[in-house]
Amino acid sequence: MTELRLPGYKNLKVWQMAYELSGLIYDVTRKFPNGHYRLIDQMIGAATSVYGNIAEGYCRNRLGSYCNSCEIARGELGELIGYIHQCEEKGLIPNEDAERINTLCNNLWPALGGLIKSLRDKLKTGEWVTSLGAEA
Repeated sequence: MTELRLPGYKNLKVWQMAYELSGLIYDVTRKFPNGHYRLIDQMIGAATSVYGNIAEGYCRNRLGSYCNSCEIARGELGELIGYIHQCEEKGLIPNEDAERINTLCNNLWPALGGLIKSLRDKLKTGEWVTSLGAEA
């Protein structure tokens, strides 16, 4: 099988954390009882949108678009955190899973904020390295 060569965003810790979070959400929602299909769709959609928007913005190769996409990713993360909170209250997510998810969210939120701040700073100064080690 040929290995997929991803652009430089795969080197970003924030993208890696978002990707890991999405996998956890897939695993946890598979255990939900029947009748929660819409909630599952919303949670998976929000989780995949976090890492997806980071990647999309990076690949647009325009700093303003990248910053905007990361803002959208942060909104999706906020939406997901709201769903997670309710699922915990309703007992849909076991404590050990909730702890792993919450730890990742608590680390991802400020990391994403840091990326957005960094991009805004780069917009002001005009410096930006797009490759992060990837081929053009």
